Amino acid sequence: MKVFYNGEAEGPVEAFGTVFERGKASEVDDRFKEKVKNNKFFGDKAAAKASERAPSNPEPSVFEARLNTDGKYSIYRGEQELQDGLSKKDAEAFNGMPADEQAEYVNGL
Repeated sequence: MKVFYNGEAEGPVEAFGTVFERGKASEVDDRFKEKVKNNKFFGDKAAAKASERAPSNPEPSVFEARLNTDGKYSIYRGEQELQDGLSKKDAEAFNGMPADEQAEYVNGL
């Protein structure tokens, strides 16, 4: 079965002998899933999408496009997802915009 890691670490994280990357699924056995069943940083895809964790970007007015759990890119304000389904190219273009243009784009959603 696959489990997603939804913690704050930007790089790979090792837990119980398995290496995880944020927002990506890793294959685990039932024993691992039992060990982390109450851990908010691990879960299935639905749990990954709905997880409520402390914002990694405390400034809520700053927008960022980044990879989400679906393998697509989304626009976020802090940890709040505002738009999903972006391609990598669109995400890179959004992140290259000045902050005022990003805000204008988001206000038009």
